[in-house]
Amino acid sequence: MWITYVMTWFLYITIIFNSVCQAGEVTQGHNEVVVLEGQEADLPCVTTPTQGNAKFPRSRYTSTHAHTPDHHHQRPQLILWYRDGIRSTIYSYDGRDPGRERHWSERRSLGGALELTLPPTPHSRPQLAFLRISRVHQSDEGLYRCRVDFYRAPSRNTNTKLVIVAPPSTPRVEVWASGRWLEAAPGTPAATVEVGTRLRLRCSTTAGRPAPTLTWWRGGEQLLEEKTEVTKEKVMEEEEEEEVVVRSTLHVSVRPEDAHTPVVCQASNTHLTPPLRTPLHLLVLSSPSWVRVVGADKAMSAGVSYTVECRSVGARPPPVLSWSVGDHQHIHASSTTNAAGETVSRLVYKPEAAHAGSHITCTARPPDHARHALSSQPTPTMWVKSDSVPLNIMYKPEVQLDAQRVRASPGASNTTTTKLPPPPPFSPSLHNNNNNNNNNNNNLLPAQVHTSKVAVVKKRNDGTKTRGDGGDKVKAGKVDDDVSLMEGEGAVLQCHVRANPPAYHVSWSRDGSPLSPGVGGGLVVGNMSVVLPTLARKDAATYTCTAHNAEGSSRSNPLHLHVIHGAECMRGTVQVLGVPRHHALNVTCQVTAYPLPTAFSWALKSSRGLLQVPEEMINFEGVVSWISYTPRAAVDYGELLCWAHTALGRQREPCVARLVAADKPDPPERCAVSRATPHTLTVLCTAAHDGGLPQTFLMTVSLSGKEVTNSTSVTSEITAYDLEPDTRYRLTLWSANTHGNSRRTTLHGSTAPSNTSTSSSMNGHASNTTKGPLAMLWPSLVAVVVVVTVLGVVMGVVLGVLTQRISVPHRFSQETEDEEEPQAPSHSRVNMGRLGESHR
Repeated sequence: MWITYVMTWFLYITIIFNSVCQAGEVTQGHNEVVVLEGQEADLPCVTTPTQGNAKFPRSRYTSTHAHTPDHHHQRPQLILWYRDGIRSTIYSYDGRDPGRERHWSERRSLGGALELTLPPTPHSRPQLAFLRISRVHQSDEGLYRCRVDFYRAPSRNTNTKLVIVAPPSTPRVEVWASGRWLEAAPGTPAATVEVGTRLRLRCSTTAGRPAPTLTWWRGGEQLLEEKTEVTKEKVMEEEEEEEVVVRSTLHVSVRPEDAHTPVVCQASNTHLTPPLRTPLHLLVLSSPSWVRVVGADKAMSAGVSYTVECRSVGARPPPVLSWSVGDHQHIHASSTTNAAGETVSRLVYKPEAAHAGSHITCTARPPDHARHALSSQPTPTMWVKSDSVPLNIMYKPEVQLDAQRVRASPGASNTTTTKLPPPPPFSPSLHNNNNNNNNNNNNLLPAQVHTSKVAVVKKRNDGTKTRGDGGDKVKAGKVDDDVSLMEGEGAVLQCHVRANPPAYHVSWSRDGSPLSPGVGGGLVVGNMSVVLPTLARKDAATYTCTAHNAEGSSRSNPLHLHVIHGAECMRGTVQVLGVPRHHALNVTCQVTAYPLPTAFSWALKSSRGLLQVPEEMINFEGVVSWISYTPRAAVDYGELLCWAHTALGRQREPCVARLVAADKPDPPERCAVSRATPHTLTVLCTAAHDGGLPQTFLMTVSLSGKEVTNSTSVTSEITAYDLEPDTRYRLTLWSANTHGNSRRTTLHGSTAPSNTSTSSSMNGHASNTTKGPLAMLWPSLVAVVVVVTVLGVVMGVVLGVLTQRISVPHRFSQETEDEEEPQAPSHSRVNMGRLGESHR
């Protein structure tokens, strides 16, 4: 009875419970899914309907066909996803119409895209659907609920908590040095220390969710940090948001094994990723026992290569050996370390003269110390060791030449630079003539010239002409190797020599020619200097000095000495130029001056007075000026005057070119054979008027009306060569200049027989000289003949001059009368029209 009663009651309770469950919902306990930020998250949803549905007898699920039910009744009809904080569904699935299932999602509700994956079949195990969120973000974290509705089964809910984990940043290890925290560079030693040094380290990391844990490790052993703090601060100054920063501080003593074992800071906040580690490498030092330079204590010649060595013993790790010579630091050379721990560096050293008196030094430093600006402390002084050896360098002399000005003594003559030139016949700086100045000159100048432009021509740097008065100041002084000094001043040329061994001799040269020691030529030549007490123009030259020692000889820089002086004519005498009428003549004026002329002025001095040459007719380049002039009448002949203008003023005395009327020359006079040989005939004449131009003498030799040979000479003595012996020839002579040829003069002459040594005749007839009774008197006879001949020549020349003086003026006067125009032009037309006529 009791057992029957109990079983009946239990069945009753079960039926009631099943009925309630079929009418309501079944809720699963919540799950937890942990995902890294940025990865995919799969949220599970149970899609198995609850058992005990009255519409489906239990025997249907427990029979042998339990896994082949009606798919339509066991598959989910609706799947709805919810998230805390969002009222509407974030995803839904509608499977009520088989074959036409529908998916829908609110894409803007979460950070990544949503995708629902259903079980392949209703009887698959486990019966789970998954909602996949791609690229999860921190904002996706929260509680998710999945509701599944079936055809005839209660709805089923699945709760899942999504946790988003963000890994921390790579730990940043810093070392306290020089009063501040210095960050260690990855992969290189961050601190150069010795054994026993106590270091203060700090490790920090940012971001990370949840907050990471920092731990210190050394060789697999965890070290206990002294302090860990979590703060919020700005990681970068330009950022506005603050981040959580976790810091851990540690003090550690350096051990010998730390040279190979780094101290590591580790940050971790999840098992999904391995911990992040940052090692701190230390350079543990062991100073060298000694450093020594070998092979540099001998005398060396500049320019010759030598090999010197630096040896270091006892350093750990092997040191870096660097060289320095004087001010040249950190000269690196290859080095090697043997098994005994000795490090050797070999330097191929080529001495220079600038290294004389310096030391060559080898320094041992910790390896890569120069690149470790983040060292926790300076390299210990006891670690750095060096050795230094003084250098004894032999080199050729180094020579520098300069000049110093010496003022002339009060008694020295300096008239060339202090005396002012006389006033010019006309002022180049004035456009109009002043009637109160120099009335005599005014009477000589035509009215047109008084108002003409200034006849001073300057040239700019671009070659164009300008007008001015040459008022530039003199610039004297040293510019590079050019020295300009005034004439009359004194100068000392000093030769500075630096040599090892000292120079035993210094030689001097001027313009490439050697200067002998002592006093001469206005200068005093010593060993180390040249003194010029009073500078003259001839002292302007290029000077050099050469020093000699056992290593060789060296020449100084060339010093160009310029003597500042006024302009003077290059030609010391008056230049006489013959020019025919109506012929253009280029007249050149060349001066010597320093500084170079800045302008030139020209004038014509004739019977009409002093006429100024227009500036457009004047050309010049450097110290040479030229004009083109064409005379038309007798009054156009005279003297062309040229003045150069420099920074010192106008030239004192002008250069003079005297123009004389030119014509064809007169024929040579009193021509006679002065010497006859078997193969030559020499004719001596008296030169007649040359026509005002240089003349040349010419002669042709004819035989039987046929020209045999011809000869030319610049003197009045002409010789014909390659003639036949004992033959009578016809000789034709004349003179010529650039204006034309003279009339011709004819005479006859015979060559000497082939057995006669010489023959002379003054009248064209040969006289033979042979051996005979009068052989002893022959020298006396020859002397008498020579004296008579000389007297005849002198008388001929005198008669010719007298004849020229009488006939030339008459001839020129006649020509002038023939060529003179009926009416003479005005002064300005005559003068100005003839200057530069060739240009028209």
